[in-house]
Amino acid sequence: MARKRANERGAETAELLRSAARSLKGGDAAAAESLARRARLTPAGDPAAPAADPGEQARHQYGLTARELEVLRLVAAGRSNRDIAAELFISAKTASVHVSHIMSKLGVASRVEAAALAYRLGLGDQARRI
Repeated sequence: MARKRANERGAETAELLRSAARSLKGGDAAAAESLARRARLTPAGDPAAPAADPGEQARHQYGLTARELEVLRLVAAGRSNRDIAAELFISAKTASVHVSHIMSKLGVASRVEAAALAYRLGLGDQARRI
């Protein structure tokens, strides 16, 4: 289910990019800029544009909540549910539920796969240190 949503979002983004390209070819810069904003892209060569936050990209791509993103970063750092619970001031059971929801949304079968995906998304170096 999560993979299907991710594929649908990817298809939507691809269509937005194609529309932006058509708008640029036609000289409609305002439409292209609007489409780029909707696709959460920054114009190429814009030095004032902030670097894309991998966490925000992961949240939108996989439908993660802000709390699930925090938990995913800690999973990527090798933390146990008990460690995650202590750091985030939640129960170990709540941490376990967050991890289960994350794995479901990411379409992975284990914490190791979730951690590997987090590193591929650029979230691994952002884990907090205890």
